[in-house]
Amino acid sequence: MAERLTSLIAGLGLQGRFSAYTVLPREPGWLARARRLREPGELLGRRLRLVDYWAGLLALRDEETGELLALDRGLVQHRVLQGKVG
Repeated sequence: MAERLTSLIAGLGLQGRFSAYTVLPREPGWLARARRLREPGELLGRRLRLVDYWAGLLALRDEETGELLALDRGLVQHRVLQGKVG
């Protein structure tokens, strides 16, 4: 991957020393294990903890059952959310 990035930078005619960063999920396997929610209403009444965010998905763990859930951020972004922070 670093070699590919280097060749892309060289192709742009840039020269010099560069640092490259990648953003990966904290725990890469959660995406395959999480149950994908289709509707934010499925979160009602649950006590949840945000455990990760990657590729537009929120990874939430149900504090009571331990179930891992994935929710597309577009389903909650710019909506009015009610909750209790404690």
